[in-house]
Amino acid sequence: MHNKDVSTYLALHRTPTLTDRALCRLLQAVTAVEDIFQLSAEQFFALEIEPSVQRMLHSPPDAAQLEQDLNLLRQHKIQLIPYLSPLYPELLKQISDPPPLLYVRGNPALLNQPQLAMVGSRRCSRQGSENAFRFARELAMEGFTVTSGLALGIDTESHRGALDAGGNTVGY
Repeated sequence: MHNKDVSTYLALHRTPTLTDRALCRLLQAVTAVEDIFQLSAEQFFALEIEPSVQRMLHSPPDAAQLEQDLNLLRQHKIQLIPYLSPLYPELLKQISDPPPLLYVRGNPALLNQPQLAMVGSRRCSRQGSENAFRFARELAMEGFTVTSGLALGIDTESHRGALDAGGNTVGY
């Protein structure tokens, strides 16, 4: 994706009072992100975008803030995957309220692999910790990508188990 496109997505994401849900409705209504700025007042109304938000969308973005955001993405090797991208997971598009943008560090192809989510207590018992590790390890050995949060407890043990098997994990 070109820097101009990334900047456009970042500017949209930073638009005050433009919720993720509304941004996703906008992205679902167009074929290219720049088309959002060509929508008519009637189209914005049909998409339930408030006139105040419409005016903000036609205001120039804060160039210094966008440059800072771009530098942060580069510095941390974070890839922006918008709803319109072919890299955006098809299954995620099917939920009722998909996120308009994904910030990915690592291999984005894992988002389209067979996955199993594992979640649980941060203060788990020793048995719970061992079970999470073993289940994740076995699932990873069968080819599943283990998806979990990044908290201590069950989440951590799930990631550890999958990695122990040489498998893949996705943390959110």
